[in-house]
Amino acid sequence: MAGRGRGRGGRARDPARLSARAEVEVQHPGIRRPEAQPAPIARREPLVVYVGRLEAYKRIDLVLDAIAQIAARRPAVKPALLGRGAERPRLERRAAALGIRERVEFAGFVSDAERDEWLARSRVCVCASRKEGFGLTVIEANAVGTPNVASDSPGLRDTVRHGETGFLVADGDAGRFAERIDALLGDDALAERMSRAALAWSQRFD
Repeated sequence: MAGRGRGRGGRARDPARLSARAEVEVQHPGIRRPEAQPAPIARREPLVVYVGRLEAYKRIDLVLDAIAQIAARRPAVKPALLGRGAERPRLERRAAALGIRERVEFAGFVSDAERDEWLARSRVCVCASRKEGFGLTVIEANAVGTPNVASDSPGLRDTVRHGETGFLVADGDAGRFAERIDALLGDDALAERMSRAALAWSQRFD
């Protein structure tokens, strides 16, 4: 008997049909290969990009907390939030309270091509979500050679290869998020190694 699952972070679609000896085939979504031509990562600006809905479970407030910790030692760091959602007013207030509102670009809705351009310019893509069905944005970032710093949560564990294509961080740990983002901003050799690995990993999802 064969069944299909959604990866380590998800549950099998029809567990009642699976036995202890079932053969499970894991299938992941594919991506459209971007047209954007990324610059070598060491030449990119210190841009940190989030892509997705602005919703509470995405933990974007944690990303802002991490950026605030980095900003004192990296005045040029710039976060950009791509997407719409109910949390935007609260996130704008949070950024203001942290003293980084002028740094943060709330880009709103962007097309797929615009998203790819943003990711191709960025040094790091971040995802602090508590849960994801599948971390598709992670792979879209990888497709332009951009590593990720993401929560060690269901779905994201399937897409971020910790220490190779990016870093996984314990949920809710803003300090560790800041450390990992800062490492990719400040260490060209690390960023280049992860960028190459990320691009190679993304090709499995074509």
